[in-house]
Parts: sequence; C-alpha cells; structure tokens
Amino acid sequence: MEENKIHEVAFCLTSCGRMDELEKTVDSFIKFNEYPIKEWLIIEDSGDPEQHAILKKLNSEKWNSRFMLFLNRENIGQNASIDKMYKNVNTEYIFHCEEDWEFYKSGFIEDSLKVLETQPKVLQVWIRPKSDRILNNIEKRIFTLPGGIGVRRVIPASFKIKGDQIVKNYMGFSWNPGLRRKSDWLLAPISGNYTKCLHEHIIDMVYSKLGFMVVSLSKNDEDGYVKHIGWHNRKMGNTEATKNL
Repeated sequence: MEENKIHEVAFCLTSCGRMDELEKTVDSFIKFNEYPIKEWLIIEDSGDPEQHAILKKLNSEKWNSRFMLFLNRENIGQNASIDKMYKNVNTEYIFHCEEDWEFYKSGFIEDSLKVLETQPKVLQVWIRPKSDRILNNIEKRIFTLPGGIGVRRVIPASFKIKGDQIVKNYMGFSWNPGLRRKSDWLLAPISGNYTKCLHEHIIDMVYSKLGFMVVSLSKNDEDGYVKHIGWHNRKMGNTEATKNL
C-alpha cells in the first residue's frame, strides 16, 4: 500500500432480527476501528417491522444516522441481501460484517489493506483467531509481505455439512468480518451475483478454481481481532437453492 494513501472503504453489515447482538457488533467496531469509513450500510433481512423500528431508532439516536439502511419487507436470504447491499457500494474495498461479532483489537483494516494491495490472489484476510471454533487449520509459518506485515496461510479443509454431504478442499471463503475487494464480487463467473450460490462453500469453490487463497493476520492460534458472540442465538435466512456456477 502506498505510503499515506487512503483507500475508500465501506462498512457493510447483514442482519436478521438480532438487534442486541447487532448493537454490540456495531459499538465494538466503532470503538476499535481506527480507519476512516467512507460508507456505512446495514441490510436487515428479518422482514419484521418491529426489528426494523428498533434498528432505525439505534441508527438515529445512537449512531448519528451514519448508516444507509435496507429493510427487506420479507426474508430473501443472506446471499441475496449481500448482493442488494453491495450494489449500493461506491468504494474500492468492503469491510463485510455480520451482526453477531465483538471486536477487541485495533488495526485490522490497515493491516488487511497492506495484504490485499500487494497480493492480488489473496481473496480474504481472516481476523478471527483459530481458537474461536474455526474448522480450517492455519499454517504455523508466518510469511512477511511487502510493508512488513506478517500473514499465515489458511489450509484448505474437508468436512461434513448436511447428512452425508462432504465439502472438500474448502479454501476458507467466509461471511465472517473481514476486508475484501468489491472487484472480486464483480469478477466472472460470480459477476456480482452471490444469489445464485446456495452456500458459502459453493462460492469458495468458484474462487478457488480462479486461483485465490485466504490468509490470516493471526500470529498464533489465539491471536485475533474479533470473536463470535452469536452461538446461542443463531438465525438462518432463506437459503433457496438456485443455479450452480
């Protein structure tokens, strides 16, 4: 990353009716993020007017109306909601987030930018520690990149999801908090359309075939910037299957 160059970043958050977790997520991000955010967006996919009213009140009374809100009248699913939100982003980079995370250390956007600026085949930079129930292993070796930033490569994993279905060589694509390029969403065959993918592992497979990889900023398996707080209150949106890529 060029010295002192400011790259424009949008903060994009998906929500589905968990306002308590969402409030903690946004508050902790505001507290620990030190990088200027150009655009703030939240898409709320519960289809519940009561949840929408709570979110509008939080935005106006607590967050100084910084967020552009997208309030889905009915649940359309996470991937479709992400497409809808990303279409309104005007920045080069997106810091993607869900509504059930807690940030606890600063510097994650600055360091992630250094990686994505110098490594065009790195798709995502993980900021969650391996110890926070991550399935993929992460290489112990730390690679020092231009600018002095150290990363560890995420090792592809195989695991069972539903019934006897096995996901093989999962690279590590995730909707977990992290920085990404908007241009990678527009890249064929995704072409700005995650909606046609049923699960994250299908998107992962597409990017893997294009030669991408995922890395982590963690120096060890306990090191990180954010932790998951939504284990006890998980909600799944509409996951209607559409065409495979």
